[in-house]
Amino acid sequence: MDQKVALVTGAGSGIGRATAHKLARNGATVVVADLDLEAAEATVNEIVASGGAAVAQRCDVTDPQDVAELFARIEEDFDGLDYAVNNAGICTEVASIADYKLPLMRKMMAVNVSAVFNCLQHEVRSMRRKGSGAIVNLSSIFGQVSGPGYAGYTATKHAVEGLTKSVALENAEYGIRVNCVRPSVVQTPLMTGKDVHVEPGSDEWAAYEDANPSKRAAQPEEIAAGIAWLLSDEASFVSGGGINLDGAYLAR
Repeated sequence: MDQKVALVTGAGSGIGRATAHKLARNGATVVVADLDLEAAEATVNEIVASGGAAVAQRCDVTDPQDVAELFARIEEDFDGLDYAVNNAGICTEVASIADYKLPLMRKMMAVNVSAVFNCLQHEVRSMRRKGSGAIVNLSSIFGQVSGPGYAGYTATKHAVEGLTKSVALENAEYGIRVNCVRPSVVQTPLMTGKDVHVEPGSDEWAAYEDANPSKRAAQPEEIAAGIAWLLSDEASFVSGGGINLDGAYLAR
C-alpha cells in the first residue's frame, strides 16, 4: 500500500483504530476521522511513533457539511483517495421493537446508514477520478441474521449490505471494488462502553462469547486484518459481497 491514501472513519477507537494501524503498517498514509478529535489524534500519534504516516480530522459522519470538508481536505492534501473504510457505527440500545425509542432508532439510522451513503458518494467520486479504488463497509453478523432485541441494529446492517452490493455494481467498470465485513462479537467500546455496555468477565459477556462457536470474542486486530486484505491487490477480483469475520457464527 505504499504511496496510497486510506480513509478510516471512526478510527479513534476499536476496529477503526486497529485498521488505521494495520493500513499504516502496510505503507498507506491514513486519514484518521472521528467525531472525537482527541481520540483521532491519539491514533495518529501512535501511528507516527511507530514510523507510519497519518493525519487526524474531526468529522461527524452524520453531518453532510462535515463530510464534504473531510473530502475537500483529502482532495487538496492528497489528490484523492485510494482506500476507504466506512467503520463508524453505533448500537443505541438492545430492546424489543415494542419498547424501542424512536429517537434512538433515528440516530442509529443516521450513523449506520445515511452517513455511510454520504461517505460512499464522496469516495466514489474521488476514486473515479483516480481510475481505481477499494472500499470496505462495516456490516455485522446482523447484516445476515438477527436476534431478539436487535431489530433496529439489524435493519441498519442489512441496509449496509444492500448499499455494498449496489455501489459495487455501479462502479465495477471504473475499477472500484466495494465489499463489507461481518464481525460477530468484538471486544471494542461498542460492546464494552456506553453503547451496549457489557463488561468483559461478566455473566452477560460470557453469554455473548458462549453463543459463538469459537467461544470467544474477536480482537479488533483480527477484524482489521480481514479489512486490509479486502482493500489489498490480493483481493483484486473480490467485489460486491462480504466476508464473515465471526468465528463460524454464520456457518450454522
